[in-house]
Amino acid sequence: MAWKSYSTEDLFWEHFSTDKGHMGYDAIQTQMLKDRQILNEMHAAAAQEEFPDLNHPAFQGRKRGIPYTMSKTEAIAKAYRKLKKIIEVEERS
Repeated sequence: MAWKSYSTEDLFWEHFSTDKGHMGYDAIQTQMLKDRQILNEMHAAAAQEEFPDLNHPAFQGRKRGIPYTMSKTEAIAKAYRKLKKIIEVEERS
């Protein structure tokens, strides 16, 4: 459940309500996607500030035996959260 990202259900609805009432399922999904994109951009920027060349092993990988440095914002952000132990509800399981 998405509301588990918030400490209370009331806080969830505070975020996902408009002056007309609670948002619908599709609107909540769209807003959550936008929120995640903003969070990913923030964490990727923090990673690139702390590790300018992303030369930390957390941002390195191998694809078909060829070493590479992560370049996708989402991957960099996820690796940064893992490195800094920033736990997201979706990533706990």
